[in-house]
Amino acid sequence: MSTMGAPVGFKPFYTSSYGIQWYRRNNGDGTVSYAINEDVQAILDRNKDEFNHNAGWMSEKWGRRRARIPMSVWLKWLNEDGVDVFKPEGAEYLKKKLRDPDWRHLLTADYYD
Repeated sequence: MSTMGAPVGFKPFYTSSYGIQWYRRNNGDGTVSYAINEDVQAILDRNKDEFNHNAGWMSEKWGRRRARIPMSVWLKWLNEDGVDVFKPEGAEYLKKKLRDPDWRHLLTADYYD
């Protein structure tokens, strides 16, 4: 998830305004594969800072952000587990992921329920 360049066999296809690099590969059998490359370090650093300084509150203090999820992580979960965490049916899956110590770097606040 860094900016190391195109995966082997993939060619640059598109770069989003957020700096996410998309790559495309013709598989030779009529199918196409896509890959992305996203530098998530700034997101993870911001998450850690907000978590450590209790700074995850929305501007009006009406709600609190519990996590910030990079697009590459969302796509990983969508492709590997078939779950879109930004849809209502993905809520339980997202709760489980955010409680998993392996994903704690996504949190901007303690996760209670």
